[in-house]
Amino acid sequence: MVVWEATRAFRFAGTADAAAAELHARPGELTTNEAIAMIDHLEPFAGALLGITGGDPLEREDLELIVTRARIRELRVILALAATPRVTVHRLRKLRNLAGDAEVALRLDGATPEAHDALRGFPGAYRRTLDIIQAARNVGFPVRIITTISHKNVAELDAMAEIVAMTGASLWSVTFLAPFGRGNAAEMLNAVEHEQVLVRLANLWGRVPFRISVASSPAFARVMTQTGHPADIPLDTASDGRGFMFISSTGDVRPSRVLPIVGNVRQDSPVTLYRTAPLFRALRDRERLGGRCGRCEFREGCGGSRSSAYVFAGDPLAEDPTCTWQPALVA
Repeated sequence: MVVWEATRAFRFAGTADAAAAELHARPGELTTNEAIAMIDHLEPFAGALLGITGGDPLEREDLELIVTRARIRELRVILALAATPRVTVHRLRKLRNLAGDAEVALRLDGATPEAHDALRGFPGAYRRTLDIIQAARNVGFPVRIITTISHKNVAELDAMAEIVAMTGASLWSVTFLAPFGRGNAAEMLNAVEHEQVLVRLANLWGRVPFRISVASSPAFARVMTQTGHPADIPLDTASDGRGFMFISSTGDVRPSRVLPIVGNVRQDSPVTLYRTAPLFRALRDRERLGGRCGRCEFREGCGGSRSSAYVFAGDPLAEDPTCTWQPALVA
């Protein structure tokens, strides 16, 4: 999966979405021609997912052209939309006609209007998000819902699952609040709480009418096995340079949103960077993992969160501090 932050622009200042963005495009953001060239360079990854995020990607007037180019290069687009008035049925229909088998992703962080609106930063966000989900489905988009878990909403996890089912979403992508961006350390789950959420999600698997993705927490693969699920269940495991790449609005390439920059698409092919950059290669080498992750019997299927290791320990190859598992074997 390649995630491209199409722009940092977000017109609705004061909201949680805008806290890590700007009212206007950042100087140096990729031009239309540069964005098209980036898409062309991704052609060797045909069949891969291209997540287009922001800010608000609809702030780019060339979005339709870029989506069309991605389809030509056989990239499967996921449009991560912000719940703003820029999302109209007309534009959704236009994007749907151009994007082929693309999906739409919307953020939903609370099971009630009050909870979600408080987290998103403006009244009416919950209602508008549900309206956009319905509009996207009406024009033919499969929809995935993204939820970030913190102390503010962890008690609503089961209720959130019911809301996701109600919307008809095909996938629920669950992430965890981290100590960067708009994150607040006091609101983050500790390792034990993190594990408890993974167990609860594993117990929901197969009992809900949608897939569950916890790709940002590779330990979910271990928890699924330990809760009795078959080992061959297809899970979303692309993260931190292992099947995953992040490209900023200005073209910087990273193995994840928080890991160090390894190059820029203006000078380098993103595919070449993914395949050959020392950091990307190190992240894919399980023999280089340290601490508990290096000794863990689940390291091949898990490998731990390299982003969490980097944020907390300053070393992307250190053990995952969000994981409670004590390895039983020495690798």
